[in-house]
Amino acid sequence: MASFSAAGGASGRRREGRAGGLVNREGLDSKPAGRTAAKGQRLVTNQRQTRLSSLPYEPFFAGAIALAVVVATAAGFYPALRCGFVNFDDESTLPLNEHFRGLSREQLRWMFTTTHMGHYQPLAWVTFALDYLAWELNPKGYHLTNVVLHTLNAWLFLLLARRLLGLAGRSSVGVAGVRNDASWAAAGLAALIFALHPLRVESVAWATQRRDVLSAVFFLATILIYLRAVAARAHAPQSSYRLWMAAALALSLLAVLSKAIGAMLPAILLLLDVYPLRRLSGASGGRWSRARRRVYLEKVPFLVPAAAVSVMAVYAQGSVGTLTAAGDLSVAGRLYIMVRGFAFYPWKTLLPLKLAPLYELPLRPSWADSVLLAAALGVLGVTLVAVFLRRRLPALAACWAAYLILLFPVSGLFQSGPQLAADRYSYLSCASFALLLGGASLKLAGRFALPVRSAAFCGLVALGMLTRQQIGIWRNGRTLWEAVIARYPDTSMAYMNRATLFLRDGDLLSAEADLRKCLTLWPTYAEALSNLSYCLMTRGMASEAVEAARRAIELKPGLAPAHAHLGTALYRLGQEPQAIDALRQALRLNEGDWQSRLKLADLLSRAGRRAEAVEQAALAARSAPDQPIVYELLAVLYRQQGRTEPAIGAITRAIELAPTNPEAWILLGELRMENGEREAARRAFRRALELRPDHLPAQRRLERTGRHAGTHKE
Repeated sequence: MASFSAAGGASGRRREGRAGGLVNREGLDSKPAGRTAAKGQRLVTNQRQTRLSSLPYEPFFAGAIALAVVVATAAGFYPALRCGFVNFDDESTLPLNEHFRGLSREQLRWMFTTTHMGHYQPLAWVTFALDYLAWELNPKGYHLTNVVLHTLNAWLFLLLARRLLGLAGRSSVGVAGVRNDASWAAAGLAALIFALHPLRVESVAWATQRRDVLSAVFFLATILIYLRAVAARAHAPQSSYRLWMAAALALSLLAVLSKAIGAMLPAILLLLDVYPLRRLSGASGGRWSRARRRVYLEKVPFLVPAAAVSVMAVYAQGSVGTLTAAGDLSVAGRLYIMVRGFAFYPWKTLLPLKLAPLYELPLRPSWADSVLLAAALGVLGVTLVAVFLRRRLPALAACWAAYLILLFPVSGLFQSGPQLAADRYSYLSCASFALLLGGASLKLAGRFALPVRSAAFCGLVALGMLTRQQIGIWRNGRTLWEAVIARYPDTSMAYMNRATLFLRDGDLLSAEADLRKCLTLWPTYAEALSNLSYCLMTRGMASEAVEAARRAIELKPGLAPAHAHLGTALYRLGQEPQAIDALRQALRLNEGDWQSRLKLADLLSRAGRRAEAVEQAALAARSAPDQPIVYELLAVLYRQQGRTEPAIGAITRAIELAPTNPEAWILLGELRMENGEREAARRAFRRALELRPDHLPAQRRLERTGRHAGTHKE
């Protein structure tokens, strides 16, 4: 018995020494227990926890949690499949963009070199191309891909949360003393908070934001593989570590090629080295010890693509004029945006009400704003708590640091666009808050199990309901902008974008009312003045249209549509030379504006300058090869020059594009008659009458061909 007791005591001391060594390496309290009884009790507790951490049903429990997360996420975002493309970048990105429609060499070259719409996102374009090959331009397919990618992110976040909660537990107590079922449940809660939060809706239900959900897949996968590589370095051969690290590097490259936010991966990996991995705090030999240098040098391969894509992202924003220049926004203005933004997302995470696709930046930001002062105090307070309690609450400090790091690129320092904040910016940056809430539930579950479970259930149900409600506003452009106006009625761009939809529908009065409301809120909005010019011109108010267009040009001389509208309005007033000059200026600013080129061709023809008119119409056909109206005008111009054969070719192409237009068939019949092809002309006139039986001009021409045929027989 004595021998057994001695052995047991020795074993206990050896175990305690190992535990103590682990605690010392983690940089935590290394004081040994003062009493043997305390040591024994700790051993019993650790052994019980070890047994609990390897329960036989763990794989089934983990699988059930994963299945619940995946099903809940897919079900929560299923309504997004009923959403269409909206007039908020969707149209320019997808329906009006022909470059991504396939995977040919030329199309792939475009995808990997373009900065279309101010973004460098080659892999996102590749996925759009795959969607087009499968669905063409059916919005349902594009939204389905977004939902699938978001569901995949929910699963990846579950795995990552489970891993990080386990690492945090070991960092805190020095042993793997967290029950796996409780840890999986906490990770599941974190994943559901992340996936079902209504702040995620914008990134999923907005087709254009494919880059958010796609880059997150590779971002989260990179972190998971990196954690595996770090574990392999300690417990596996060096070759295994290198293999895992190479895989992490490859995934990080895919992340940055999906969206520039992937450039923040090196900083996030270094933050994980601080906590919960504690690879830096446990290294001996000073700040630049060999162990620390090794950790730092690991990040160099990640930094190279991150730096390259960061430069490309800044260039992309500047290339389309969305990046606010330093002189256009003061330092105080940028700080205003940063402070409001840093406070906005935690607040909306806790209280996700009145979410909108656009939170417009005030024209004159004021530091005396009470909301700004509250935001500044809140951000400063949380930051100070995180800094001063970083040893006692390292998880809080790490999560807050991750949030600041991931939000920094879209803060006011690199302001892009008119928004003060955007729900989509929360997709990865606020993931740490979900992880923090999951960890808090794990901490409190033992003592307050029922209240924690009840609160978690009610909270998730509420999040799911708010998410489905938020998805509804993305149904179409009208629902989108009406929701913004209802929640934030002083948003000038919402009136502008709704007016665009009214113009398309021919509701000129409603369009004019919205444009005037927009200009009341933002008097120097040049694009709104340009649209107002078009609206007034369409209503027959040419003089007022000229005035609005000239005001828009004064504010923004490079605004091509304003010059085009000015040219059309001047033509309506009979000022043809000035109209031609205005249209030429519009084309100098935008060579691909086939509509302005077509108007210019018509004006040149009326002025007797037929050769120039044909040249402009031919250029319009080159810019818009699928527009039948271009070929119709080209046929008329060729006919005026007496060039019947080219005219027949042009009108035939117009009919191929729009075979149900009786006017095109009549023109073809007339050209056939002029060319001596009476039977072909009769067929064309008959086809026009089949399309519109009451078309009198077609009837007269058909009768005339019959008379000609009779005379010829005589």
